[in-house]
Amino acid sequence: MNVMRAGIVCVCAFSLCAGKAAADDRCRRDADCVFAFRGPCFCAPCGDARRTASTRRRHEQLERGWSIKVPRCQPCTRCKQPTTWRGVEAVCRKGRCAVADGKPRPLRTLSGVGVNRVVYTLEVVFRDGGFWPVRMPRMPYHHGSRFEWHGQLSRAERKPGRRCRFDFIVTRREIEKVPGQHRWRATYHARVVRVSRAR
Repeated sequence: MNVMRAGIVCVCAFSLCAGKAAADDRCRRDADCVFAFRGPCFCAPCGDARRTASTRRRHEQLERGWSIKVPRCQPCTRCKQPTTWRGVEAVCRKGRCAVADGKPRPLRTLSGVGVNRVVYTLEVVFRDGGFWPVRMPRMPYHHGSRFEWHGQLSRAERKPGRRCRFDFIVTRREIEKVPGQHRWRATYHARVVRVSRAR
């Protein structure tokens, strides 16, 4: 009898885990989806490659798992043909996350920015030792905003006064209140995925 009960408990526990995993892979709206987490040691493939998508819940689970034990990553090999990523937005289609094609979305406002789920495009200029938007996107009221750009940027882009266009993914957004004031500071961490000459 005890063995039978134990067996029933194991089957039920497995069913619950399987049901939870299935629920974590389902989406209801586009905001539930993000670009898939590929791990800290991921090396981009050479040539054409397609982004993949997962639910935000699954993405956060994987990130937490890797943060517990950070592996030693081997250096990536250099590609003779640079990586060209396909897909610009993580979307929900029939309850599953997928990646939609199209053109990068112009970043016109910082309200409701899609973190890790949309490829944006913005024209920037290099001055005062950093990259600044030529036309700053609209900010929420009482907010001061800045960008921190991540990615391999060449010296050519860092020429003072040089304008170029960044295609990028906002990977993290940090907002903190200014002590004693009705103002907030926002920092947008952005991973540059493509650089082109501004027209």
